[in-house]
Amino acid sequence: GTYAYTSLVQAFANEGQLGRSMELVEEMRASGVAANAVTYSVVVDAAVRAGLVRQARQVMLSMSEANLSPTTMMYNMLLRAHADKPEPDLNAAFELLQEMRRARVQPSTVTFSVQRRSTGSGSLTESSA
Repeated sequence: GTYAYTSLVQAFANEGQLGRSMELVEEMRASGVAANAVTYSVVVDAAVRAGLVRQARQVMLSMSEANLSPTTMMYNMLLRAHADKPEPDLNAAFELLQEMRRARVQPSTVTFSVQRRSTGSGSLTESSA
């Protein structure tokens, strides 16, 4: 079931095989096994760790096909990816924060910590993005 597939997705992700992890998520859908937020979180994390922020974003967007929504942790992963660049991408981070608000995803202390790190010490607002 979901747990077994998610374990396999995690194993491939840990080996740096993001493509295979994503294929397994598709295989889950085709087999009628429901992926859950943990499954998607594993893939988002693997993509971010590989520096593939765009792919991580696509995985988050694809969650709606499974009637799931991105979690605070997933948004934090992407925010961290934007903040940890040599030149932080403040526009992308601001857009993610706005999206979190629209989706009513509650920010966490990690969200605010990443926000402060990416902007020096201030708040990420429209004027700083």
